[in-house]
Amino acid sequence: MIPFRARRTHPRILAAAATVATVAALAACASGTPGTASGGDDNNGRTITIGTGFPPGTLDPTTGTQGSDLGYLNFVFDTLVQLNPQTGAIEPMLATSWKYLSGDHLQLAVFLRHGVEFQDGTPFNAQAVVDYSKAFIKAGDIANLLQFVTSVTAVGDYEVIYHLSQQNAQLLDGLAGRAGMIPSPTAVIAKSPNPNAAKLLAEFMLSDTAQKLFPQSGGYAARTDIEAPANSPALKDIKVLPVDYDYIEKETARIKRRFNEIFQ
Repeated sequence: MIPFRARRTHPRILAAAATVATVAALAACASGTPGTASGGDDNNGRTITIGTGFPPGTLDPTTGTQGSDLGYLNFVFDTLVQLNPQTGAIEPMLATSWKYLSGDHLQLAVFLRHGVEFQDGTPFNAQAVVDYSKAFIKAGDIANLLQFVTSVTAVGDYEVIYHLSQQNAQLLDGLAGRAGMIPSPTAVIAKSPNPNAAKLLAEFMLSDTAQKLFPQSGGYAARTDIEAPANSPALKDIKVLPVDYDYIEKETARIKRRFNEIFQ
């Protein structure tokens, strides 16, 4: 079975723990009643029993330490980057590109894919990455995947910067694992130890009071009914151009050569 990948056009990230049931889809077919078509019924709300010698310890990537968890987590989450199974090279996934901002390699800028949504319709953006990274570090930084990272900041909606106290050559490898498994912020609220408080915070962030703070500091609010920043077009009037990311990935080398020819 091939995991769902968010790199496809207008994808949705699988972030709900319940979707781990897809891992056992083939096994579930074998447990059906003889002579009954396994795919013909409406299975919503039913339970799939999984037979395995290695059950996951948790489906929370911030706290899990068992290697067996990854077999399930990889079906639930996409990661910021991925490892090529043949070469081991780092390749784009939810992040399209990345670069160090200085020669000392203490600031890694990661540029995120546009047009991605979580399974609940929440947009995937830089703030979601920042919030998860902070939670990952606070939970203990499993396997030191974000070792030496002192802070993570958002630059706009689609750029994240990892700030380090010293170089970490394995940082991108960490973003191909648990440290790069970004969950939906609204799904996190549902699993919060204080869900009512989390819900109130989410509601406040979408309220008139909070949303009007963004234009006052020069940014756009998430709600289209809130006025744009001064001297800026309304968000609904901004034309969003479609981007063929598969073409860009395929033609990256040629595009870079042409860019260097023009601007050198």
